[in-house]
Amino acid sequence: MNTLTQSAKRSITATAIAAALGTAMAPQTVSATTYTFNWTGYFTMLDSDGAALENTSLPSKGVNRFQTPVSGTLTIDDTDNTGSMTIDSFDFFNGSLPAVASGVTFTDTDGQAGPGTLLLGNMLFDWNGNDGIPVSIVWDASGLLTYLGGTPTVGDVLTGSGATPDSDGTYTGATYGYLSLGATPVATTAWNTSLAAGCAIGADGDFTSNTGGGCMGINPSGALPLVTDTAANNNDFSANTGATPGTHDDNGDTFFTYYGIGGNPMADGPFQNFNANFDLTSLELVSDGSGPTFTVPADPDTTVAETATPTTVTVDIGTVTDESGGTVEFYNPNTGSWEADSGGVNNVDFDLTETVNSFTVDWRAWLTDPAVDGTLGSQTVTITITDTTAPTFSSVPSDITVSVSSTAETVTFEGPGSTAGSIVADDATDPDPVVEWSLDNLNWTADTAAADESSSDFAAGANTVYWRVTDATGNSFTYEQTVTLDLPTGIIGQPCEVDATFLTADLVRQLEGTFIMRDSTNSLVGTVDEEVTGHINGSVTCADTSCTDSGAELESGKPFFGSLWSTSGIRLFDQPGTYTFETCLNDGSTSCTAPQPLSMTVGPNQLGAHMLFDWSVNKSIDVVVVWDFGCAGAELVSTDPDGDGIIGTKMVDGPFKGMNAAFDLSTIDGEQPITTGGFTTTIPAVNNPVDNTSPLPVNPGTVGTALGGITITESELMDTFGASTDDSVERSCIGGCFDFEVTGRATGETIYVVLPLSEPIPWYSLYRKYDPDTDSWSTFVEDGTDSVTTAALNADGSCPEPGSGDYSSESSSIMANMLRADDQCVQLTITDGGPNDDDDRDGVIADPGGVGVTSGPSSPEAKTTDGGLGGGGCSLATTSQRPLDWALVGLLLGSLGLVRRRRRS
Repeated sequence: MNTLTQSAKRSITATAIAAALGTAMAPQTVSATTYTFNWTGYFTMLDSDGAALENTSLPSKGVNRFQTPVSGTLTIDDTDNTGSMTIDSFDFFNGSLPAVASGVTFTDTDGQAGPGTLLLGNMLFDWNGNDGIPVSIVWDASGLLTYLGGTPTVGDVLTGSGATPDSDGTYTGATYGYLSLGATPVATTAWNTSLAAGCAIGADGDFTSNTGGGCMGINPSGALPLVTDTAANNNDFSANTGATPGTHDDNGDTFFTYYGIGGNPMADGPFQNFNANFDLTSLELVSDGSGPTFTVPADPDTTVAETATPTTVTVDIGTVTDESGGTVEFYNPNTGSWEADSGGVNNVDFDLTETVNSFTVDWRAWLTDPAVDGTLGSQTVTITITDTTAPTFSSVPSDITVSVSSTAETVTFEGPGSTAGSIVADDATDPDPVVEWSLDNLNWTADTAAADESSSDFAAGANTVYWRVTDATGNSFTYEQTVTLDLPTGIIGQPCEVDATFLTADLVRQLEGTFIMRDSTNSLVGTVDEEVTGHINGSVTCADTSCTDSGAELESGKPFFGSLWSTSGIRLFDQPGTYTFETCLNDGSTSCTAPQPLSMTVGPNQLGAHMLFDWSVNKSIDVVVVWDFGCAGAELVSTDPDGDGIIGTKMVDGPFKGMNAAFDLSTIDGEQPITTGGFTTTIPAVNNPVDNTSPLPVNPGTVGTALGGITITESELMDTFGASTDDSVERSCIGGCFDFEVTGRATGETIYVVLPLSEPIPWYSLYRKYDPDTDSWSTFVEDGTDSVTTAALNADGSCPEPGSGDYSSESSSIMANMLRADDQCVQLTITDGGPNDDDDRDGVIADPGGVGVTSGPSSPEAKTTDGGLGGGGCSLATTSQRPLDWALVGLLLGSLGLVRRRRRS
């Protein structure tokens, strides 16, 4: 509520008040008067240890998020120091709705616990679906009461006098340092209250003498007498009357003193035992009851349809019906002037700029002069545009295919530099909806219309770019664009496979990973927690929800909104099906009054988990997660089992109700991995027109070419790769020569490498290895581990997956030790450090070479084997038009973990 400036207003500092009234003056009342103030101040939440809780709803940069600005009105009767307050709603802790106070009243403590300046306040709060949270507070109102004992005048502004709030001096760490407000007219103290009759501590703790159902919805919840200590160590407040620290209550438990924590511990709700502090730093007297009395009309609440974009709406703000004489006027915010009450309909035009628009209309009644004998009041006009429709894209980028030589290349997929088009978003009420894009439907980047959107994180083949447009109300619409990378044919690594013993062997594996919380708009809540640790035993699984066996535990050393979290009793489900859990069992949140079902669906080759999540004083919050098995990044990857486009499943109870928790986990170094394999990459395969030459001949056009980022000369190229012929074959590099290096493998590991040839294998061919150290050729050594097998192309022109049963050796006795003719896929099985590994480093496997056709018996089918290539072989650069072929290979292999290492004889 705001009050318009009047000529009689004046600012009174604490010093001026002290001079005029005397610093020791006690409140005096000549006749009963009800005073009304507009106030501003700060809300501070302290946890049970007295640490300040950071309000993450406030902007982070350059703002003190530990003290939230608040405002409202205060009315006090100076006869008995009783009254009421309003507190304007405010955003707190990323709740889906603002915090809203109701029923705020206060009474005099009659001098309890010291001078008669303490007021006992009570209220209820609604936050994030938790309705009726009881809050009690003890204020020191010495500044306000001293002022009322003097000569209060409408328009005075009271600041900087009274007591110092007990939240002062709280240290927030490096974030903001020490909190400090100084002397305030109404300051929160560290005094605590007794529990009112019928109010029992919430069900979280051990309260042996409390048999009630908590304090939710009970107002007042706090009562006299005031106490300086908290409950006994069993938190039993019921027997705490008149006790002093160090004594025992009726249950034989010792009290302890609650030193200097501002506020009164909340008895129930999601912030049980936390302390709410409201400190009033400025009070403006808007009425002293001396003018005419009148009742301000009720607050109008108007709803406007979204069908058009209204800019101005006319609202009947009502009329004063019971003024006791004098002139009544209202301040029209549209015209900027006072207008006389019509005594009937008062229509005011309001310009709308937001989905929810709030306007303050001030009223006044006066006899001779509004500055002398005026009475003030105000109403709030709320106009809401019904906005349940998401914006749309009127123009979207088309699907594109981009030819690249490496997945490390940056691809532009939207903006002036792209041929895919641009994004244009429209909304009926929001003229500027937010447009974002994402590659994983989780991490979003704001679109800049004038700039190119690009990424180097695309994989080979089809990639999905997710586009999202969101209006001011939070309505979102998504669109998916496909960006396909067209890479040259090349090498394919091992498929991603789950360790065969994971679900059978009784083996505890240590984990590490990340925890992410997302809200209902798929926005990140808090920060990404990268300090998750724990363990898992995949053999301890459950067949149904009656099972109590726990196969995993997780926790973190990083506080989440000020408190650490951990899990208990993680049950694993490896069989496909839908599992339903009843929540509210042993749950600390009282907003869940009856069990609510929480379900998860586990698909084939997935692992489901149900856990009880503990955070702060909230215990056993039900959370479910369904994992995919992965090789790139995490081994256990959280999915979206409920299909709402947000990773995770919405919680149905607790302080994070409606939010989604996700955990991406992997085994730590040294543990037996859950998954193996998973590398997929490509390199170019080109033909060589010169018979029997090295797979890497040099052409003058390549001089000065950048090889893997290093510029070398023609002579160095010749010296590095040689130019010898393979005298054992009639034609080398059939269907392409390949020079590859696989890195990052385990020492002694055996891998599959598939080489897709550009032409079929001729009759009587061998796989020939080239050794750049000796500039010589040899035949691939086949032993009990290493081998060469071949397969035909799939129907779609691709090679069978590595390790497929389609790969086999030639069975004909005539073709013994030769490759099967007409196949077009060669699979090399190579062991790190084995006879065919051309690299002596552990975990690095290399083998340059290709297929060569030898002289031998005539083919029974007498087929032509030159493929119409005129006896060609392979080359990375055969003409001056292709000087960059080898450079592209070098860059490609370096970016994908397949890099060529220069070697000299």
